[in-house]
Amino acid sequence: MKIAKYWEKAEGNALNREGVMHRATCWGGSADSPEAAHQRARAKLRHWARLVQEQPDPFDTYGYDTGEIREELVEEITGSGGTVIGAITRNGYGALVLNTPRLLIADVDAHPAGLVDRLKARFASGSTPKTRRLAEIQAFHAHHPELGLTVFETHAGLRVFLTNQAHHPDAHTARQLMIALGTDPLYQRLCQSQHCYRARLSPKPWRCGTTRPPNRYPRELGEASQTYTHWLAAYSHHSAGYAVCRPMLTLGPTAQDEDTARLMTLHQAMTVRPGELPLA
Repeated sequence: MKIAKYWEKAEGNALNREGVMHRATCWGGSADSPEAAHQRARAKLRHWARLVQEQPDPFDTYGYDTGEIREELVEEITGSGGTVIGAITRNGYGALVLNTPRLLIADVDAHPAGLVDRLKARFASGSTPKTRRLAEIQAFHAHHPELGLTVFETHAGLRVFLTNQAHHPDAHTARQLMIALGTDPLYQRLCQSQHCYRARLSPKPWRCGTTRPPNRYPRELGEASQTYTHWLAAYSHHSAGYAVCRPMLTLGPTAQDEDTARLMTLHQAMTVRPGELPLA
């Protein structure tokens, strides 16, 4: 699981082949120390400078795989053995996110992507994209009844937990399961690169009548920090009237080990609200 506790930045200039000066700020993260984070930032800046020298506009293809997501670490989750089994971070648009390598989480988009799927959806009577996705998951489980699956409804689809088996996000078995469950391909890539599964725990701000944060983490002290604090209070107020998930069904064995149960309880407490609140 690649979660950084420390963040440092490096700034620099570089001339491209056409003599145009570019300037960049690169952030580096580390789970170990500020010094390691600064070394990471400097390495990224050097990589950026090489890109500048190789092409007129480095930002066209600046896709350096940093192996880290620039998010604030809010809380570490400790398991029964005293080791860290997960973390809660706040992402770039302000939502809280559960990160864990311990529990396979599949993010299933209910909107049909391809032309054939869209045509099927158009002419299928008495069904919705979510119910069709759910039927596909049930059909998959009929061939794999040994799997314990817990399914939640989200705003745009389904969220599926595999609760009785552990599969590292890099493992071939994890990729096979996520594909079979209909997981979003971009989400799969993110899980593999971060060595953890992710599940959003709080609403997306634009779905609950507010805006994205005014600035990115890490924030400078002073005005930037104060502006963010005001935004966070408004976001918390607006998001209180929404839920992230709604339980749908459980398939297969329900037995869970202690760490899985802890993660599932946390997810349920933070995403599910009483009543029929809108999903965001």
